[in-house]
Amino acid sequence: MKRQFRQHYTREDACALLPQVRKWLEQAALARAVMAKDEQRLESLAKGGHDIGGASVNSWLKSLMELRGLLREFERREIQIKDLERG
Repeated sequence: MKRQFRQHYTREDACALLPQVRKWLEQAALARAVMAKDEQRLESLAKGGHDIGGASVNSWLKSLMELRGLLREFERREIQIKDLERG
């Protein structure tokens, strides 16, 4: 039978990795919160006809890249995230 994933964790491996996974999930939640705040700010600026460049866009992009990097860590280890908010 062909397996979908190359990596299969033992219970011990999973337990050892769990503190790092929790840290990544906390970082991902923080990045998502910053992105949401920046999105609200950018949306209000755009509605008002203001330039939406600058610090808000830079902050949003920085958070997006951080989130993508964290998700790549999960992907690299073949860890499936089914619900990022719940972990």
